[in-house]
Amino acid sequence: MNETDSEHSPQATVHIEKWVQNGLALAHMDGRTVFVHGALPGETVRIRIVKERSQHFFAICEEVLEPAVGRIAPDCPVFPACGGCSFRHMDYEEEVQLKLSLLTEQKFLAPQLESMQVKTGPRNHYRNQVRLHSDKNSRGFFSLHTNEIVELPSIGCMNLSETLNRRLRTEEELELRDCLTEKAAGSRQKDAIPLPGMEFSWRLPSTGFSQANRFLIAPWLETMYDLARPYLHGSPEQGIYELFCGAGLIGGYMLLRARSTAKEGKVRYYGAESYGPALEKGKSNFRAAGIKARLQSTDLYRSNVAQFLGKQFPDPAPESLIIANPPRAGLKEKLVHWISSSKARVLLYSSCNPQTLNRDVGILERGGFQLSKLHWFDFFPGTPHAELVALLERP
Repeated sequence: MNETDSEHSPQATVHIEKWVQNGLALAHMDGRTVFVHGALPGETVRIRIVKERSQHFFAICEEVLEPAVGRIAPDCPVFPACGGCSFRHMDYEEEVQLKLSLLTEQKFLAPQLESMQVKTGPRNHYRNQVRLHSDKNSRGFFSLHTNEIVELPSIGCMNLSETLNRRLRTEEELELRDCLTEKAAGSRQKDAIPLPGMEFSWRLPSTGFSQANRFLIAPWLETMYDLARPYLHGSPEQGIYELFCGAGLIGGYMLLRARSTAKEGKVRYYGAESYGPALEKGKSNFRAAGIKARLQSTDLYRSNVAQFLGKQFPDPAPESLIIANPPRAGLKEKLVHWISSSKARVLLYSSCNPQTLNRDVGILERGGFQLSKLHWFDFFPGTPHAELVALLERP
């Protein structure tokens, strides 16, 4: 390091070499790797080290000394100090191409990348929920790799819906959601998602996880239904098993859409989820929709998950469809083993982490599954994250 502004925040000047995963750019300094937030390949920048490891550093770009041709002025006054976004300094089309190109590093996904369907939406104001952090002096988001809170700017966050930004100016809550329906049961209902193409809204708990991109929820649901439709034939043996089901949005939407072709009441729904408020909303949704459903509360990462599912649900028949929508950690080995050991021949997997999806697909292929279709949704513009929907089948 060639200079230090304090004992805890050393500074240095580095040349940025290339993009790597997680929205970071690569540099080298003193024989060690530096992962830089807020810089572009080809630039010379002054950085501030925020985290040190034995073989590498994490740093934030503090000043651009020699800018890249593709750099644009960030539209957020707290970028890159705020860790919420990674690409506010580049054109959106270039951001999308970058994220797609990095998928080639995932070897079990690579065979489907050429035919993969890509769906994007508006870059800004897409988030319908937010969770902020606060201390005595400020309220906002964490800086990269620290617990330092970057104050929410007066213009709000460019990722949040206009409704959320307005509410944040007047409310002190740290977790807010904006999924008001245009017309639900004759009135505007909070925390309800209107199902595309239907006169039915799916209720969600006021807190907890749900898909965050208000522009892409409908095409995401429709895509999963289109992928599942050939297998929703309504035989008495068929069941839909949804892992990490939340309030049952995916499976519930599929069954409602399939009513016109499936045998009424024949397909049973089985959902597993750890978050109690989501399960309660799910039970209420299925009752309102007239769908037979069994929802169970469990930690799907528990060591004996296979035994638990075997006791709570009937074994999936070959005609059954398994749906998985796990957190960034993915399915993990024990849950993948339960799927592979079942008789089910179709798995629909929605993932927000290509690395763990790639890992799980590799394990599933050893269990006889093959990745047959892949869809990519830019659910999180400005960030390194996206949503992938994978269809896996076996004979």
